[in-house]
Amino acid sequence: MSAKSIIGLMCGVLCYFQSITLLIASQSSTFPPQGAVSNTSLGKPPEGSVILVESLKYSVDMKHVTYVSRNEKNQFFVHNDSAVSRPYFTVFQETPFFTKDQNRHAYIASSAKNKVFAVVDGTAGPIFDELDHLTFSPDESRFAYRAVKGDKQCVVMDHTPQALYDGIPIKKNFGFSPDSQHFAYVAYDKEKKECVFILDEKEYQHYPFIEDIVFSPDSKQFAFAARVGKKDKTEFWRVVHNGRESDIYGKIFSIVFSPDSKQFAFVAMKGSQMALVINNHEIVYPRIGIPVFSPDSTRLAYAFFQNNNWRIHIDGNQGPKLDNVLTFYYSTPENTGELQSPS
Repeated sequence: MSAKSIIGLMCGVLCYFQSITLLIASQSSTFPPQGAVSNTSLGKPPEGSVILVESLKYSVDMKHVTYVSRNEKNQFFVHNDSAVSRPYFTVFQETPFFTKDQNRHAYIASSAKNKVFAVVDGTAGPIFDELDHLTFSPDESRFAYRAVKGDKQCVVMDHTPQALYDGIPIKKNFGFSPDSQHFAYVAYDKEKKECVFILDEKEYQHYPFIEDIVFSPDSKQFAFAARVGKKDKTEFWRVVHNGRESDIYGKIFSIVFSPDSKQFAFVAMKGSQMALVINNHEIVYPRIGIPVFSPDSTRLAYAFFQNNNWRIHIDGNQGPKLDNVLTFYYSTPENTGELQSPS
């Protein structure tokens, strides 16, 4: 039986019999199972309840299952294998879920209107008016989410609320470092009409707008794009790298570190042209693509547009004239990078 058939069979059992069954292979580590297959019950919803099939999720190792059920009183329950939660007013979409490596179990629920909380591994956090963006660190040892209390917002780390602000803009501004030891985000001050960069609960620079927070692969450096001014439709931006400001440019398109964290680059508008800034060295062309470092960080490639043609620059050499450049591949097949050009 194929993996697709097994999953289809399991979903059919879910929908028709309103029970959960996990198929376990006997004395086999392969999937689909080889040889004998046994059925192990992982629980059953309360009498009179129905399973919300769209909520069904399996752990990566296929040994655990979680889902939401609803009873005739319109109460919701979260199931984690045979464990069943207390009744909830609602359970948020996209939850519950398992983390990829450690099978940590998490969801967002409410006991009444405007009484929302996160539950991680069976432990509920504080109650808020709203809550979203429940995310785990790369090693899954920590978690964070954004919460709303009245007209204020805050970041909650491991169920512990941090400082309240007028807003916490999430997009590209909310996340852990690769080593899971640091957490950075941006907060908004309505009275001052400015954003502040926050790293490990400490406030750093303030700017009218901040976006695109990036950590280096070794987690020892950070960078972000900051808008420092605006006149009519023209915006003025800097890249802030470890607290140091770059020259002023137009819109910032990309901020990247080399895999070994020793090199730093970004692409930005410079007047009517574009600049690629690599380790504080500026390269200007009419149009230029995002820089791509080789996996060992010894090589750098980028695409540039000049005289109505695209070319690739690598190791100090320029390639042939091309109509367009889409993707650049280094010699190791599993390590590739894309050369993209802003339209």
